[in-house]
Amino acid sequence: MGKLSLGEYLKYLERYSRQQTLTHYVDADHIQSMCHNDDGLSMMAMSASRSPVTHAQFLPSREVAEWHMMRSRVRARAVDAPGCRGNPNAIHRGAISWDPVTRTSVSLWWVHDFVKQRLYLGKLTVRRRQGLEFAIRMVFGAAVCEAVHWRLKEIIAWDPMPRLVAQAENLAREVGCDMTATLENRSEMVPCFRWHGDEAKEVVWTEAEYYGWG
Repeated sequence: MGKLSLGEYLKYLERYSRQQTLTHYVDADHIQSMCHNDDGLSMMAMSASRSPVTHAQFLPSREVAEWHMMRSRVRARAVDAPGCRGNPNAIHRGAISWDPVTRTSVSLWWVHDFVKQRLYLGKLTVRRRQGLEFAIRMVFGAAVCEAVHWRLKEIIAWDPMPRLVAQAENLAREVGCDMTATLENRSEMVPCFRWHGDEAKEVVWTEAEYYGWG
């Protein structure tokens, strides 16, 4: 996050005041309905695939999101993190941004890691293959605000879509304050499937985002 302070970031957001009215934070209860919709969208996308290569997918179900949230709370209490004190509703769990042109929303939920001082992007849901770039920017911007508020040093996205990478780079460039966006291969917490049997075949993991890590 560089040297970015909450005050500086809120001042930056003033230039997008109109778009801010179309974006709002969500709590853990709202994420349950988000995951229900994501579950169906993921299965539809998988069933539509006509590739001869075997595809595997970990569904972004409500139970998966709840597990990540609970794990985050337990770890926060273990280190007496600021986020586990006082009003639990002070922590935002995600954000939704509405695009009035396409009448489509973009949603994102995340997980706080107060031990490593990171905010992990659990699942970004974009319902169109093209467009919605600014809505993506707004939900990512909400994640930045959340990270700065709790003084988390990094925002981590696994296997991000190119549109998210582009908007993260644009935001970092506009904000400044030594904030950077870096795309690199992971060397830790690398998820993998355990394939039983001796059959050798190529397998593609679809939607390999953070929510699929256990």
